[in-house]
Amino acid sequence: MKSLLLVSAVLASAAIATPVLALPTVSVVGAGTIGLAPSADSLTLSNGSNVATTGIFDFQPGIFDVENSGPLVTMITGSVTEAVTIGASTGFVTLNYLDDVTLALDTLSITSTPVTIGGYTLTVLPFLLPDGAIGAAPFTLQATLTAVPEPAAFALFGIGALALGFARRK
Repeated sequence: MKSLLLVSAVLASAAIATPVLALPTVSVVGAGTIGLAPSADSLTLSNGSNVATTGIFDFQPGIFDVENSGPLVTMITGSVTEAVTIGASTGFVTLNYLDDVTLALDTLSITSTPVTIGGYTLTVLPFLLPDGAIGAAPFTLQATLTAVPEPAAFALFGIGALALGFARRK
């Protein structure tokens, strides 16, 4: 009986430790072109679609277009919410942007908070693009995708822990 409990505990723990998941396709509907007034700069966020990989993957292409804003020195902030589809589930991610306009150098930074969609947590990585030249600077936002453990996995872990505790008592 003791060995049966021990085997079930090990199997339950192994089920949690080694999930085998094929990572899904992640698609984003881009916000298009956003004017960064009062500067003459603009930010374009295009549609993107990629199969997520383990680790960092390309999430969304964009363009930071720097134009001559004259003597303007300011920080322009804003946010845009975009629809994201992971596998068959759709949710929303909010991207916060900052255009730091100076006489010599305009810098774009983009941040976001992780979101959970369809059993996965999507984290868009912080992005920084200094661009001193007038004109369009293409870039690619990157992200990571992490599977959220299923409640059944937690139940299996609990059963395994109980079995180990019970086996130790006897």
